[in-house]
Amino acid sequence: MDNAYVGILLNASTYRGIPLGRTQRESLSAYEEAGQEFGVTPCFLQLKDIQANHPFTMAYVKTKYGYMKKSIPTPKVIHNRAMYFNASANQQIQKLTKSGIHIFNQVTRYGKLYIHQLLQADPHLLPHLPETMALTSPHLRMMMNKYDRLILKPNSSSLGRGLMKLQFVNGDWFITYPSKKSKGGYRTKPMKTGILPAAVKTLTAKETYLVQEYIPLAKYQNRPFDLRVSVQRNETGRWQVTGIIARVAAGQKFVTNLARGGHSYTMQKVLSSALPHVSHHTLIQRVHHLTLQIASRLQVELPYVADIGLDIGITEDGFPQFIECNGRDARYSFREAGLLDTWKATFRNPIGFASYLLQETESSKSGDT
Repeated sequence: MDNAYVGILLNASTYRGIPLGRTQRESLSAYEEAGQEFGVTPCFLQLKDIQANHPFTMAYVKTKYGYMKKSIPTPKVIHNRAMYFNASANQQIQKLTKSGIHIFNQVTRYGKLYIHQLLQADPHLLPHLPETMALTSPHLRMMMNKYDRLILKPNSSSLGRGLMKLQFVNGDWFITYPSKKSKGGYRTKPMKTGILPAAVKTLTAKETYLVQEYIPLAKYQNRPFDLRVSVQRNETGRWQVTGIIARVAAGQKFVTNLARGGHSYTMQKVLSSALPHVSHHTLIQRVHHLTLQIASRLQVELPYVADIGLDIGITEDGFPQFIECNGRDARYSFREAGLLDTWKATFRNPIGFASYLLQETESSKSGDT
């Protein structure tokens, strides 16, 4: 297996940036460092260059002259870091898989409701799942009659895009929703039970939305926060929690995503201030147990999943609740908080898992001979 190629599948924009050293949030040097540790050679490719049952593939490989595009033996194991929204790309990935190539994290964007429904099948996870359903007028009315705070969110989105908050205050309902015309990017309007304002209807008509029970997040300096947990399979094939970072909403906002003005801090800093009455050791253990349980459950239904970012809310009494799963964890929040070793580890573990798959492939071949 020495120096076998491990493929990193990239979107076209990131791929084009390789010779310029502009690979967005993908750290090629971190992949290379991990490759040296595990005795494999990372190569960087795009989907259109890989053909099923073809022995060679064009890919970028590091040389003494920098990254050069060259023809190499088609990698037997590929880590998908691209995101595709068309059926033909997903069909191509399935063809490659059937031809014997191991591609992990084949899908990097799952519908939020689909993931929620998969997790609901595990009774041990139910206490950690806020009630969630597709947004319809009957569902909205039912949820408004049941809870005094709700979240509306797109079923397929990332970076906090499109989030809205409903709350019942002094006998009336109000909705806070994204608005480019408003200072701060959000506008709040009154609404009636089960009836969205026209401006909000325009937004929710463009795509499938969900209505979800609001999680009463604990606050750091009077701002809500949640946790981003990197959960990955490593060189042993097992799941591990690679790192946890706290994400704190900006100003008066309720959205914690860094892309919406949120800030990342070390978990220890935030917990010591926000939850001094809760045992941090016990809370961290709970988060580890919950996220590993979620990853294991998803693996049963999605066998090629191996690298996810889980958003976990912590209530004011220290109870962890699942918010959503990210199939392509951006990883940069660890670097933003100064956790460089953890940030590097998020690139290391997929290479370690790839080396594990290569060893498994070789072992199975040896057993067949």
